Amino acid sequence: MADDSLSTDMEKMDVQANGPVIYTSEKEGSDESGDGSAQKPFKSIMQALRITDGEEPLPQIMVDGKADGERYEKLAKAQLKKVTKLYAQEKKKSEDREKKEAEKAQQREKNLEEAKKITIKEDESLPKATRIQISESVANRDKRVKVFGWVHRLRRQGKNLMFIVLRDGNGFLQCVLSDLLCQTYEAVTLATEASVCLYGVIKALPEGKTPILLCRFPTNIKSFYMYRCPEDKGLTESVDLLMPGVGEIVGGSMRMWEYEELLEGYKREGIDPTPYYWYTDQRKYGSCPHGGYGLGLERFLTWLLNRQHIRDVCLYPRFTGRCRP
Repeated sequence: MADDSLSTDMEKMDVQANGPVIYTSEKEGSDESGDGSAQKPFKSIMQALRITDGEEPLPQIMVDGKADGERYEKLAKAQLKKVTKLYAQEKKKSEDREKKEAEKAQQREKNLEEAKKITIKEDESLPKATRIQISESVANRDKRVKVFGWVHRLRRQGKNLMFIVLRDGNGFLQCVLSDLLCQTYEAVTLATEASVCLYGVIKALPEGKTPILLCRFPTNIKSFYMYRCPEDKGLTESVDLLMPGVGEIVGGSMRMWEYEELLEGYKREGIDPTPYYWYTDQRKYGSCPHGGYGLGLERFLTWLLNRQHIRDVCLYPRFTGRCRP
């Protein structure tokens, strides 16, 4: 009888309401399984607005009643106004996110189409490459070789540099690709565990755990805010710290500290400086020569613990068949 009485009361409220009536209940509702009816209310007011997509007129939203014997009461106008504003902000963020994702997808498609136009072929003027297994690398140093294997690790440094750790069941080999070799369709879409055939000359790495410092990277493969070398504007005052078997574990550079130079960097990269006003103002109202660096903790642990793959030291690794923690 109680349910029948409740249904009758709700029907009366629906008839009296000018717009659609949606029920919510913090106590009994569910945003996942509710449908907005009196019997199956939503849990949050925000979900009620999502269902109607903020269309005008706004729905009549019912919430838990405060008076004894009243299960529902109409949401106060002030509360509705507040939640509507929050919903509008959430909707705008969602639309901006979708727009950015669409732009990224469009740009990626464009890049892939451009990559398809790039073709490479073996230079016949070079010595013929000898096919070897990775375990034979030491005996073939300073010789041109051909190696088949799987991409064990992959890291891209801008558009013109790519580091690959190759494995073939007999060992691991670090390979460096540059310029057009990184820009073909096959290189752009390359992923770990892909099968590849690489040509090149094997060079010896320093013995032991000796670090390698790569300095003064070209401007076009580094971030726009990196300071350019005074004697050569095509280079940046930058440095990467590489460890054998892992690759880069630290990257750093001097930063631009002059206002006009930073604006030039924005323009060169096609970046709207408006959202970065706080960063620009630091140069506008006074700055000084400064730099910074970042340490890849998990890469550092990979080298320190002598592991073959970074996922061995990740707290929440992702790999084929496991995308979520």
